[in-house]
Amino acid sequence: MNILIGLFDEAKLNLGTATWKGNSFEDIKNTFGILLSEGIESSKGIAYFSTSANNQKNAYEIDVQRVEFTINSLTVVFSVAGILDIKSIDIRGKAQRILRGQKILATDKYLPYFSILNEKQFKRLITADTYKQEIELLTSKNDWHTIYEKFGTIQDIKSTPEIWEEDQILSGISFATAKLSETSIHLRHAFKTDAEKDSFLKQQKHFREITELLRLRCIEISPNFASYYSNLAYSHYQYTRELTQPGGRRDGNAKQEAEKALEYLEKALSINPKRTNDHYRKGQILTEMLPKMLLFSRKSVINKELVEKVNDIIKEGILAFENVIHIYKNIPDSETKEKQRAFKDYVKSCYDVARSYGDLIINDWDEMVFLLGLDKDIEETDNISFYPKDLESTEKAIAYISEAIQHDCPNSSPSTEPEDLIQMASHNGFLEGVYKLYSLGKYYFQKYWVISCYGQRSNASSDFAIKNSEAFLLAALNFPWSDEKEKSDKSYIAERLCRLYVAKKKYDKAIDVLQPFLKKRTDYYIRYSIAGAMIMAGRYSEAEFQLKNALEDEKGNKEIWLGHFLNAISTLRAKNTNDSKKHLEKAIEIASKDDKHNLDSLLITQGYIAIKEGAKEDALAFFKQAVEMNPYRASIQKRVPGWEKPSQE
Repeated sequence: MNILIGLFDEAKLNLGTATWKGNSFEDIKNTFGILLSEGIESSKGIAYFSTSANNQKNAYEIDVQRVEFTINSLTVVFSVAGILDIKSIDIRGKAQRILRGQKILATDKYLPYFSILNEKQFKRLITADTYKQEIELLTSKNDWHTIYEKFGTIQDIKSTPEIWEEDQILSGISFATAKLSETSIHLRHAFKTDAEKDSFLKQQKHFREITELLRLRCIEISPNFASYYSNLAYSHYQYTRELTQPGGRRDGNAKQEAEKALEYLEKALSINPKRTNDHYRKGQILTEMLPKMLLFSRKSVINKELVEKVNDIIKEGILAFENVIHIYKNIPDSETKEKQRAFKDYVKSCYDVARSYGDLIINDWDEMVFLLGLDKDIEETDNISFYPKDLESTEKAIAYISEAIQHDCPNSSPSTEPEDLIQMASHNGFLEGVYKLYSLGKYYFQKYWVISCYGQRSNASSDFAIKNSEAFLLAALNFPWSDEKEKSDKSYIAERLCRLYVAKKKYDKAIDVLQPFLKKRTDYYIRYSIAGAMIMAGRYSEAEFQLKNALEDEKGNKEIWLGHFLNAISTLRAKNTNDSKKHLEKAIEIASKDDKHNLDSLLITQGYIAIKEGAKEDALAFFKQAVEMNPYRASIQKRVPGWEKPSQE
């Protein structure tokens, strides 16, 4: 056995005797009491200086004559054998890492003034950190290839004990290979041939496999280090992002990678539950990545059970984001470095937890309210309502995005006034100004939608919400992107404004705001939105043109049924009942194949066609089914009892 002792200064070193009592002795006894009770013979050791004032002074090799262990104290008698070429701070830090990593020392405990190390641990302690220093220098230059090439193949690394046994060195190498493995480019644009692309992906896979192997080895050496689990989790997290990004790699299983990332994040957090970056990544996986995989997979059948499952996953992710916020707010202001380190995660968590609450809203925008005239004939005495949880979610979304905006803008003061929020959001901090402004507009529009009972009847509160939404969305549309995002698209902002103007019955304005963003490859949902506005404006041929383009995008269009349905509504409004029936039959057929059986709007449209054809009883049956599916449609509820009475007389 070898011992390690911490001394205050040279006077204690020259004295050749060190004694510990009280709390210092208790720390030693709690960690090494069993070994001390067995007795320690004369041995080699190291003495280092334990005070910060002497951090840069070298440690010393010592010969230990005897160790006296009693019930109240510990005394070591030693002589100085020579000076080591290792600074005291490095010895102390390295010994603490070794003992924590092997679970001899708890992660929240510091190195005692007296420690016992076996031969393997002692050898690791005195081995020069030359490799580590070289890696740190190359890392500061982002020279990942040189780090990778320096250590040879994985077999070379395994056969070199001073590398294979050192977790810090392996972690440094893995950081370089992780950087080399990152693949954020658009593969179809980057390579001329499939052969070139496949060769590149083979190389990226090689770097990724080395990274995973090295990070698993770090965990094997130091299984009590949260950061090593976190690093491995990040490898799977990053790979998940690459597998799901547009034009990205498709050489893996995104869902499995996300689940592996979650597994290692949980392990990291079980060791250290205050790691804000791990809580944040967990939140991203649960609120953003997994929901999209589950809802938009080609194999997915979207039904009530799946939606509830996804919402439960999002709620778990919300808790992860809120953990970040709670941890940050409970860090004392006196702990400046820790507070600064967690600040970015805090701001991003406020932003993303707002997005997550927005995603929880069950009854979001539904253009059918206006296209089918379901906001007509709603009187003040009519009993209309909304789902209370929807309002709760919108309020939380607005509160959190406002908090993110305030803290992402230097020297800002708390305010919920629209003018102040626009000014604060118009700042590119950790978050892009355009995104912050758009988010505010989006959540206020959701609030309008909910408190107007899903567009059925406006009131003072909903008018205030939609006014704010318009101001924030226009600000987002006009605010410039940062240099990094200068080529980014804003069509999704214009599309949200188009919805807003449809809700305000300003149909030509809705068309005008979105028209400049129509391109050859415009997303189908944007064409659907402008087509809806054109239908409301009576511009049926223009709507037909947009719907035709959207329906031709068979690969990108996830709602083919809706295009045919919009055509059915357009032709019905144009008083062409026969064509409307054909389009509606096609919409119902495709919706049924997609397992969309709970669309009350299809039933309502069938009811309207039945009215046109004079089939009153058929219309009543359709409306009754629609009310059973969606009790929030007040205008349809009114039709059903009003029609039933005459038929019973």
